[in-house]
Amino acid sequence: MKVILREDVKGLGAPGKVVEVAPGYARNYLLPRKLAIEATPGNIRNLEQYQRMLDRKHTRLAATAEAMARRLGELTVTLEAKAGEAGRIYGSITSTDIAEGLAKQFEITIDRRKIELPEPIRLLGQHEAQVHLHHSVIATLRVNVTPIGGEPIPVVAEAAEPAEEASPGEPTPEVETTAQAAEEAQPEGEPEPAADQASEV
Repeated sequence: MKVILREDVKGLGAPGKVVEVAPGYARNYLLPRKLAIEATPGNIRNLEQYQRMLDRKHTRLAATAEAMARRLGELTVTLEAKAGEAGRIYGSITSTDIAEGLAKQFEITIDRRKIELPEPIRLLGQHEAQVHLHHSVIATLRVNVTPIGGEPIPVVAEAAEPAEEASPGEPTPEVETTAQAAEEAQPEGEPEPAADQASEV
């Protein structure tokens, strides 16, 4: 079935393009949503006039999209997430979360399907998302993911390796230092007390 696109449809083309699609897709999706009109002989004859109307609409939408792109480029959406070690969050931040953040923080409504991420966000910090506002206008939006309630759980340092055991009969450096200090503290000329001499009462 041939239809004339009224809107930009991913995978089909730009407004005004005549395309061949499955009848069910046209009747159940494109036509009810006014994304396209049937390419009847009369509509095709009127296509030139319709194209001029679409061009004016395209120019108007492009100007609106460019203004929105400039605004989005100045904004940072801040989202909170529960985080664990090394700033890794539990779950992920998706385009739906970003769209909800835009609506809540700046009262800007963007279809989540127009927000693209290279992959779901799984780490705290600054990230970027691409917002497809028009087929010729793409905005870059900053997304800052912060931990819920403050700082993330710190990374637990690995336990220090135990000191090497001294060989039997070989004094450790600490013992040597202690013995050396005791010798230096002993006054010259005075004999050391005998180890087995009984203490006076």
